[in-house]
Amino acid sequence: MPRLAWYGEGNWGGATYRHLGQAIYRGSNLVGFASDIHGNGENSNNNFPGNLRVEILNSSTIRVTGPWNEEWKLVQATNYDPLPRPRTCGGYFDQYKVSDLLESRQGDGLRCVLRVGPKNTTWFGNGNWGGSTYSHIGTRAFNGHGASDICAAGFGPICNTFGYGSLKLTPVGGGFNVTGAWSEKWR
Repeated sequence: MPRLAWYGEGNWGGATYRHLGQAIYRGSNLVGFASDIHGNGENSNNNFPGNLRVEILNSSTIRVTGPWNEEWKLVQATNYDPLPRPRTCGGYFDQYKVSDLLESRQGDGLRCVLRVGPKNTTWFGNGNWGGSTYSHIGTRAFNGHGASDICAAGFGPICNTFGYGSLKLTPVGGGFNVTGAWSEKWR
């Protein structure tokens, strides 16, 4: 199971990027997997299939090395302009179109499910329900799936957290039915 999952985007050396990642323990090492979301104007299109070393230094600092050389510091806010919302995932993801499972709510969405690392464990999603936009990241723990909205300008005003075990992803032909706290059809 992932110990850590993340979504990142920005501008690195003049090149825009957007990626999704997860880290799992292999023995005592925390190994990172990440892939770039591509096809929405991003410059980066890379895949990192377990070649990232992730170290949790303390409760506010994470270091990522290997092909990356980054240190992430916990902050209250950033002065950052988000990239335009993605409409496609790119070749390193399983991409799903989302609709209401019971076909009673208006809206739709995109789900980018990470292929590298443990399968069907971590995803990025965005879309709209009833005219309100949202963005979130979801992942799996030992007691099931959970998700949290990305609550910031450009990502949408919806700001919820769904604890592990509150979402159930049931494989069906062409995707998943998501039940529990959500009622979604991913195809």
